[in-house]
Amino acid sequence: MYQGETGANYSIRKMLRDWLFTLVFCLVIGGILALMAEGKNLFGYCLVSLGYGFSVQLSITSFATSFPRAPHWLRIILPLLIGLGLGTLFAQYMFDRHWDLNSNQSQTLLYTFGIGFVFSAIAIYLLIAQDKRDQIRNALRLQQIQRAEQDKQLSESQLKVLQSQIEPHFLFNTLATIQVLIDSNPQQASKMLQHLTDLLRDSLAQSRLEITTLQQELKLITAYLEIQKIRLGERLQFRIESPEASLLTTPFPALLLQPLVENALKHGIEPKSEGGELTVKVTLSDGQYHIAITDTGVGFNDLYQKEDDPKVEKGTGTGMGLGIENIRARLNSLHGAKASLTLQENKPSGVTCTLEIPLE
Repeated sequence: MYQGETGANYSIRKMLRDWLFTLVFCLVIGGILALMAEGKNLFGYCLVSLGYGFSVQLSITSFATSFPRAPHWLRIILPLLIGLGLGTLFAQYMFDRHWDLNSNQSQTLLYTFGIGFVFSAIAIYLLIAQDKRDQIRNALRLQQIQRAEQDKQLSESQLKVLQSQIEPHFLFNTLATIQVLIDSNPQQASKMLQHLTDLLRDSLAQSRLEITTLQQELKLITAYLEIQKIRLGERLQFRIESPEASLLTTPFPALLLQPLVENALKHGIEPKSEGGELTVKVTLSDGQYHIAITDTGVGFNDLYQKEDDPKVEKGTGTGMGLGIENIRARLNSLHGAKASLTLQENKPSGVTCTLEIPLE
């Protein structure tokens, strides 16, 4: 109220709070003075206390509104003295019912002025402290809003990167495989081309979406795995286990599963000479999706790093590190601590990547 305030930004809410505080504070002080006077004239002491409080409050409010550019100390001291003078005159009239002063009354009046000054200074200090707390809370709230907006922008930018890139080598390998199959196995070539068309169509359909559905996300990775199945043959087996159809249409972060499936295939199964099996299992428990992407590949290696490996700095490298951190950043901006992503090595081989996401 008193620091850095002007008539333009002097809010009605704060003004009402200050006046309410003044009312309560003055009534309390009036009650204390009446108790000190052995309970005599409670009404009179409360009225005098209110006279002081409202005079000071009105003076400070009027001065702050009329002279917003005046120095901070001047906007407190000058209206405080004016308000105390008015309050003291009101107290003189309330107790003596006249304005004539003698020497004894002057001393009493000075004593009353001093008491009013002390209590008014305490009230002003409390209000200034409250204003500073409000300013700190507002600043923290603004920082939280800005940080949330930055996290959202980061999440959106990371999503756009994912949406705009289908790995060139994957696309070229797929087209090259189709070209070879056209002569040797036209039926497989046609099937692979259809899956590639589905993959590209679904990717483009979600190119401007941050939220899709679980059904669309599973459809996307199914098309991707069908292509890889034709390319790798018996070296790749995959299964997708999903919940009942009613839950498949619930909101779900776009392109969240595909990078994890790609990494499991690229860094887990492909390096293994005999290949392996990849399973995507979706279950629902306690209002959360639990999604396990499990492979029986080579397990953690130079590219597919353990999260707790002290030799690996998180968010670095060409393997899972950067992808995992990007996905975690997206989850944090969308769901905060309610969502998580963990990696665990399987026995005898492979890795399980587990996602926990709130059901929206």
